[in-house]
Amino acid sequence: MAVDYVLEDLMGKLGEFGRYQAIQFFLQVLSGLTAGLHLLSLVTIAAVPEHRCFIEGIDNSSYSYTPWNSSDILAAIPLKPTGELDNCHMYDAQNNTVACTSYVYDRTYYQDTRAIDWNLVCDRRWLGSVAQTVLMLGVFTGAVTLGGLADKVGRKTVFCWSALLQLVIGVAVAFIPEYFSFMAARFFLGLFGSAGSYICGFVLTMELVGASKRTV
Repeated sequence: MAVDYVLEDLMGKLGEFGRYQAIQFFLQVLSGLTAGLHLLSLVTIAAVPEHRCFIEGIDNSSYSYTPWNSSDILAAIPLKPTGELDNCHMYDAQNNTVACTSYVYDRTYYQDTRAIDWNLVCDRRWLGSVAQTVLMLGVFTGAVTLGGLADKVGRKTVFCWSALLQLVIGVAVAFIPEYFSFMAARFFLGLFGSAGSYICGFVLTMELVGASKRTV
């Protein structure tokens, strides 16, 4: 305890928030901001636009399709009680209502998202929510494990490695074409981003500045 008091007194004399602390603070905030971006990224990268069944013989492709209000589409897709097209069902040759096997998406606002790439709609829509759950599982795992590791090997070491791995995985995740690999990448982004970079960086910043600068 005496060592802590001596350190606090020494920092008060040397300066509680100088250029060195400012540089460290900026680097740690930068890493924390990128972790936050990954945390919120599913709002856009996994956005689910308006969609309907792909109708064989009427639609040419999911990019070149018949207008949704055409008579052919209205005859092939049932309506909801609200009067809108059913997003997940269509009529088969016997006029029975069946689930969609492929989809057409409204690309007015989103040209391409993970939900479009992997058809995370209708009975598969829950798979999109799992991506956020997996990331938060990574945050929880990192908070439990990396804190103890930082006490043993040093917060700076854990912070630097976590920031580097977050950068590498954050770039790589944009090129992953397959769902389960994407889930694994999201887990490690939570582990090294929000837990490794943000939490370790926050504690490290608190230890580097003087007592009067630790509160807003």
